[in-house]
This record gives sequence, C-alpha cells and structure tokens, in this order.
Amino acid sequence: MSKKKQENINSEEKPKKSKKNLILLIIILVMLLVAAGLGYVIYDKIVNGDSSTSLKDDRQDDSEENNDEEEVPSEDEETSDEWKTPEGENTISIYTCGDSDYPVINQTDYCKNVLYTIKVKSANAKFLVAPSKDLALFDDDGLKIYDNKTKKYMELNLKNDYRSYMANLNAKQDKIVGLVLTTKENKYSYYNIKNNEILYDGKYDSISTLSDMYVVGKTGDTVKILSTRKEEELQSFSDYEGCTMFYTRNTDHGTYILKSTSCMGGGSVSIYTEELEEIADDVNGDEYDISKDGNLYIKKDNKVLVYDSNGTNSNTYDLVGDVKAVYADIYVTIVDNKLCIYNYDKSFTKELTDWTSNKTFHWMISGYYDANALANENEKEAGYYFIVGTGMNANYAESGVEYYFNPDTKEIKSWELEEIGGYAKPVLYLYPEEKTEVEVNFEHEESLTTTYPKFKDNWQVTAFPNGDLYDKDGNYYYGLYWEEEGNHRVSFDTGFYVTKDKAIEFLEEKLSLIGLNDRERNEFIMYWLPILEKNGQSLVYFELTEEREAYNKLEISPAPDSMLRVAIHVKKVNEKVNIKEQELVPFERTGFTVVEWGGVLYN
Repeated sequence: MSKKKQENINSEEKPKKSKKNLILLIIILVMLLVAAGLGYVIYDKIVNGDSSTSLKDDRQDDSEENNDEEEVPSEDEETSDEWKTPEGENTISIYTCGDSDYPVINQTDYCKNVLYTIKVKSANAKFLVAPSKDLALFDDDGLKIYDNKTKKYMELNLKNDYRSYMANLNAKQDKIVGLVLTTKENKYSYYNIKNNEILYDGKYDSISTLSDMYVVGKTGDTVKILSTRKEEELQSFSDYEGCTMFYTRNTDHGTYILKSTSCMGGGSVSIYTEELEEIADDVNGDEYDISKDGNLYIKKDNKVLVYDSNGTNSNTYDLVGDVKAVYADIYVTIVDNKLCIYNYDKSFTKELTDWTSNKTFHWMISGYYDANALANENEKEAGYYFIVGTGMNANYAESGVEYYFNPDTKEIKSWELEEIGGYAKPVLYLYPEEKTEVEVNFEHEESLTTTYPKFKDNWQVTAFPNGDLYDKDGNYYYGLYWEEEGNHRVSFDTGFYVTKDKAIEFLEEKLSLIGLNDRERNEFIMYWLPILEKNGQSLVYFELTEEREAYNKLEISPAPDSMLRVAIHVKKVNEKVNIKEQELVPFERTGFTVVEWGGVLYN
C-alpha cells in the first residue's frame, strides 16, 4: 500500500473514532448524573425517612433555609420586591426620650425627640413596636416592618387585629424573624415572617420568645417549647408551678438552653444543648457555671464535670473541702476553717479569710463580672467578686466584706461593706373586687430582713377593693412592707440613662407606661427621686414581674387575676452612657389585682 493511500485511510478513521468517543463520554456522564440523583433519593429516605426528621436534622434544614433567606438589603444592594421604598404624602415619627437614642412608642413632653420619620400612605398610620434602634413595626392599612438603615419597608400578610405585638429578633438583633401576637381574647399566637403565616393561633395562654428558633408556650400547668419555623411542639413539661421559665446562655462557642426548676433566681435549673438534648437536671445555682468560651462546669458529689455546648463531657476534676460555689476555672471552698479559692487542677490556691460561724458566703451576688456588667462601678476592674457577710450592723442591715480576685495576676483586694445590697422598700398593694380574706407568703421567707406588719409564717389580712388592709386585730395598713437580703443583679445591657434634671419626667412617664396608678406612682417617686437626684447621672433598669417571681415568688391565696411586680435598679455613673433602651410592656389590671414596687441601689 502506498504511503499516500494509507494517510487517506487514517484520515477517514479519525473522525469516526472521535465521534464514537464523544457519544461514549455523553453516555457515561448521563449515567453518573442519574446515579447521583438516585443516590440522593436513597440517602434521603435512609436518613430522613418518609415523613419525619430528628430535631438536629430539622435544625440543620432550618439553618440551610436561613442561609437562603434574603438578608435585609444594604443601601448599596439591589433590593427585591419584598423590600420597598416608603411612599405617600403622610409621615409618622419615631421618638426618643431625653438623651437616649432608642425609640419609644408614645410621645410625651419628655419623649419628644424625633429619631426618624417614615413616609406612609394612610393618615391613620401609627407606630406599634420598636425592638431595636433601627427596626420599627407600624400599621399603614396593614402591618409593615421598617428598617431605618436601608430606608426600606416590608409588607406583612397580617392585619392590625391584635392587642399587642412583641418582636422576636435574630441572634444578631438586626432582623425581626417573627412576632408574638396577643389576641383580643388574651390568647397568644406566633407569626412567622419568612413564611407569612400564623402559628399556634390562639392556642396558648402566653407565648414568650426564647431564640429565633424557639418560643415557649404556656397553657394551664403545662409549658411547651415550640418551633418558630412550623407549627410543631418540640418539648412538653407538665411541672409548671407559676414561675418555670426558659432562657438561653450564649457563648463564643455555642448556646445552652436553661429551664429553671425553682422560683429562686440562679437556683435550680435543667440544662440543655441548643438541640434540646438534656445535659443536666435539677442543678442548683451554686453548682454550675458557664464560661465565655462555651464550657459548662457542673458539680456532682465531690467532682466537677466539664461539658461543651454539644453536651460532650471533656474533663472531670476532684474537689476538696466544703465547696460553697463553682465557677468557670475556679471554685470557692472551706478548707481548715479558711475560705479559699482553688483552681480545678489544684495548681493554684488562695486564702480569702478565716471562716467562723457568723459568716455567710453570698454566692448569688458573687461571681465573675466583665467590664460591661460593672460599667465602671466605682472604677472596678473585671474579675471575680466574692461577697462575705459578717453579721447585722446597728441599722439592722447585714454588713460584710467584698473580695476582688484578678484571675490573670492572681491579685486579691478587699474592702468593707456597711450594707450588703438587697431589695429596698418592696411594698405590696392588694385590690380585690370585693372584701376578701387574703394570705400572703414567700417561697423564700428566710431572705426577709425587715417586715411590717411583723411577718410570722405568713401575712393574713382583710383586703378591700380600694386597697385598705386590716389585720385580725383591726389594725389598718395601706400596704405590706418588707426588705430582703440579696438581689437579682443586672448587667445594664438594656435600661435607661437618666440625669437628675430629667428624673421626675422620666419616672412619671415610665411608671405610667408600666402601669402604676397615681397613688403607687407618687409613693414610688417620693422614695426613689432623691436617690436619682443625688446620683446626678444614673443607669436605670426595671425588673418586672417574671424576673421578680424567679427570684422570690409571692404565694398569695386566693390567687390574683393580675399581678405587677416592679423593682427599679439604680446605678450611679460619672459620664453619659449609651444604653439600649429597655422595652416596657404595659400592665393591664383585671379582677383581683396585686401590685408591688421596690428597688435595688448599686453601691
């Protein structure tokens, strides 16, 4: 065969081979895609089943949904049809109070500074809720959410047919993910914004937010953790005693969910992972601590077990002595009649003081305080503060010593306390609908230091609708008075900055909003106004009913139909502090009403 002929044959075979190779490649590719799709279906059936998923898988699905959710657009981004530019000839204004830059619902002489305005279509449009400085819920012929950062609003598939709205924010606190709705019949529902649907419509006596994943529903003596993504009851607890509550502890490396199992703040709790898997049950407040880096320390017998936020036990340490309280990295214990600090690997010990029978270790107000929690209180530094009571002074208040421990330098300082902080002047008013024999008690009566009339096992009084009270001997009282040791210490992450020249206006406006009547408001102001004026500049936080009940529950028979407990927390500061304004929910008096006010002064 000639060379030229052979070349012609080769040139004819090459296109045929190339074509066959291409067809073969396409067939292989198609088979791989089919196999992958079939594999996914099989995998999905094995892992997820036909109709249900595990809570963890469901949470992962929700997380993926969240990643697909459209974030509130920035001004530089192209917005979708979901977010619109306000239009209309009318406007509504969002106001602030005094020097604060956080919005309030009602304009008053004190709250008259315009933070921003929103264009609206209806002349009857009104502002409803401001859960943060830049987010607002308003009604403009239908409910809408406005984001002041982007100057855009989103329409909700929801009419303004409810008594009140409480926003549920995401973890970053910059987006409203849902609304807790109170019906006109005082029942509760939840509205999921992403899916534009109402969940648990009027099924619960109350709903409170826990996280952007969960809310807590209460009905009768049952408490349930509910999903915010779809109508699903995730956990049910039937041991509700009037003060059972859930809350989260967020750390740098995970989130814990805690369920209080007693009515003592910081007391007995059950601890769960974010997937609601139980780590520990019925742990006292002096037996656990959660560190910033996400480790959970739990005392069990004479050991401390260390867990991560996934519920994995990573370490176990032996303890020595009579342990008074455990904290992250250290614990306080009595060894050889001395109150000491130990770390868990026993490489460090430090003596605080001799221990005698008249001394008391106040673990509830002891512990680690960071700079934000201290807020320059008396120029204090971040670290551990341990409060030791030494007995009653001449003014019938407990005196003691405060010890400061720096965990970095191991330095210890101490100073005398003339009075260990507690709740000052709580006074209780009773307003039955008709003349009624009422018995009042406390879950923790041992914490009471001063009472009037004298408290012996309980108070038994005859109460009248106007608030008049008479004891069995016919003695008249306008209220029941007490003081108690210890208090629920707050970090002032939210609250109010108040100057002495604005103190009267501030108290009148806030106490009216909270729900005190004229008499209660006047007596409250007469006690606390001199303190605010003497301070010059103060941070103020209002501890309301649920928080007060979690510290020392009131036990009243017959049970009241409505109850308001208010404790003002006041801390002197030396300069203006920008603080996120506390959202206050108005109290509605119905039936037999009980009202308490008091407060805590931070030295």
